[in-house]
Amino acid sequence: QKATQEKALDIIISASKLADRKNVVLTGGYALNCVANYSFLEKVNEEGITLYVEPISSDAGTAIGAALWGYHEESRDEQRRGRDIYLGPEYNYQQSDIDKLVSEFNCQMSDADDNSVVELITEKNIVAMFQGRSESGPRALGNRSILYDPRDPDGKDHVNTVKNREYFRPFAGTILAEDVHEWFDLRGMEDTPHMMYAVNCQEGVAEKMPCIIHVDGTCRIQTV
Repeated sequence: QKATQEKALDIIISASKLADRKNVVLTGGYALNCVANYSFLEKVNEEGITLYVEPISSDAGTAIGAALWGYHEESRDEQRRGRDIYLGPEYNYQQSDIDKLVSEFNCQMSDADDNSVVELITEKNIVAMFQGRSESGPRALGNRSILYDPRDPDGKDHVNTVKNREYFRPFAGTILAEDVHEWFDLRGMEDTPHMMYAVNCQEGVAEKMPCIIHVDGTCRIQTV
């Protein structure tokens, strides 16, 4: 991990100097390394480099960048547009489909709102969020997500058991953007909406939400 971070940082700085540009975009599979991305921030800030990590970092992200470059080259349109990454499929279930599921799983159905979801979570229930179009890229960003109370010290074991996944897998936190700096050190960033950085907690925060703090004291967060 450390060796690749150092090499990648050298490439970032060298590319910036070679191109005489201070804006650098990371994409491709390695850009999903949220620990490395966070480690870059201190040094690139010293170099005056602005780093953007593509949230769909894979061959797909590279293709998106190539398409955007081609568009701007052809159109000479210099306007930069914010991009919504909820680009996956959306499902429109009929009432008959829902009735069938309720019958098959012998469950109850009711309308959900923010308050009912909060109530379920605070009562130590796992809540599955399924709404709108699915996220592109590898991160669950609220439209296909599993939610749980981060204050529960046994939360990792509970959720990992339900998900049938390895014990060492990190969890992620979602936080209001206006509150993020009270809880986490973003190293100069205003927000991190795509869970592309594993960031340090502010002092005293880790004890308040042990469920989502990784063994290295960081948390991969999404600001909303």
